[in-house]
Amino acid sequence: MPTCAKLLFALLPVVLCGCDAWPTVVNNNTSHPVTIRYHQREYDFWSASISIEPNKAMRLAREHWIQDIAGIIIQDGNRTYELSEDALIPLRNACPSIEFTRRLKLAPDCYLFYLGDGRLRASSKEPHGITFEQLGGG
Repeated sequence: MPTCAKLLFALLPVVLCGCDAWPTVVNNNTSHPVTIRYHQREYDFWSASISIEPNKAMRLAREHWIQDIAGIIIQDGNRTYELSEDALIPLRNACPSIEFTRRLKLAPDCYLFYLGDGRLRASSKEPHGITFEQLGGG
């Protein structure tokens, strides 16, 4: 086997072992805090509640891509909005990727913009001036 092929074969497990990607970002574009929960297809349960301050963004979790999210619940003040699998299709289409590119961290992140009243918009382009919520009160 040629040296180049041996090297590629040897590096393949390293490349495919899973990158440290936090690819789905929720950006709260309202003037008040909201709480998000989501259901990742690989699990039988919903995520913990994630509170996002106004005009801040939060990455959901490592390796949780929009393509693998089966539902989202948004608590906006005293109103609760639930987005079903079908309601997420336009968001997935706005952030297209395939499993291979996700594994290699070649797929772009997906930015979900919460606009209020249960409405989400998605883009694979990072917004200018995005500010991330600090974890742990820092």
